[in-house]
Amino acid sequence: LGPNYALTFIGANLSITIRPITVTADNISKVYGDTDHLTYHITSGSLAGSDAFIGSISRNPGENVGRYAIGRGSLTLNNNYLMTFRESTLEITPRAVIVAADNKTKIYGNPDPNLTFQITSGSLVNGDAFIGAPTRNPGENAGNYSINQGNLALTGNYSLTFNGARFNITQRPVSVTADLKT
Repeated sequence: LGPNYALTFIGANLSITIRPITVTADNISKVYGDTDHLTYHITSGSLAGSDAFIGSISRNPGENVGRYAIGRGSLTLNNNYLMTFRESTLEITPRAVIVAADNKTKIYGNPDPNLTFQITSGSLVNGDAFIGAPTRNPGENAGNYSINQGNLALTGNYSLTFNGARFNITQRPVSVTADLKT
């Protein structure tokens, strides 16, 4: 102040309180065998200045189809924050696989060839395999028979679609030569 005043200053305390912040893990889903991409966002409050989160969120272990809790994991902030964390869920859904049987042919009276199939859409996760095998409708006479799924299956981590094929039994060629008679 100017010379007309006698200034007396009485100090006070500045109190910096803990900053509240709420973080929520995002509900996500993934297909069996795909990589996790866990994410979160701030649902109330905010970070100050250049402050940043340290660590990461995590989920309960397991890779089979089902639901798994996503938790705080090692996610933290410095001591200036009071962080509230809201958990969520990761859902693992079945992996779609489509297979198609291969058309097969045999000559009447010969043994059946192996019934085979190909994956036409999707893929198996490393180490997984089909169990069982396709079958064909019964019959041994010349004609067309359907190739069906039979007991071909995958674990519950998959949604399997089977496209059938045809099994053709062709006529057996027979040559007959008459005996020369006199």
